[in-house]
Amino acid sequence: MQDIAQTFEGSDCAANVTAAQSFRNPYWDWVVPQPIGQDTLPSSLSSPANVEVTTPSATKTIPNPLYQYHLNQLSDTQLPDYPVNLPAILLRIGLSDDIQQYSIWPDTLRFPASNHLKASSQTTAINVQLDKNQASYSKRNSNLL
Repeated sequence: MQDIAQTFEGSDCAANVTAAQSFRNPYWDWVVPQPIGQDTLPSSLSSPANVEVTTPSATKTIPNPLYQYHLNQLSDTQLPDYPVNLPAILLRIGLSDDIQQYSIWPDTLRFPASNHLKASSQTTAINVQLDKNQASYSKRNSNLL
């Protein structure tokens, strides 16, 4: 973060260097109950809305990286274990139906609606499940500690 902050010029540089000194990664404590009417899943994770980021040259609008990440599909020759055939290995160990779709989805998904290539995230459904099961998740998490 310090290196990035120093790429800005003038007063922006000083402000960003100061901010970078106290930077911490985003954290979401999913076991803490939310106020009534507030979704358990933060909007920063559930909203496909674009976000504005300030770069040294300009302010840019980009897709929300916390909502979805575009996965660059690799060919078999680009994989480190080439010529290993992942689908064949998954099929052999009985996991094909469970996880093979992860190798074909072009983007990360939240609570996918199906296992098909054109599956979509279900942010409303994940919020319902998180809200409904929050007390159980919290208790189980406490039991682990």
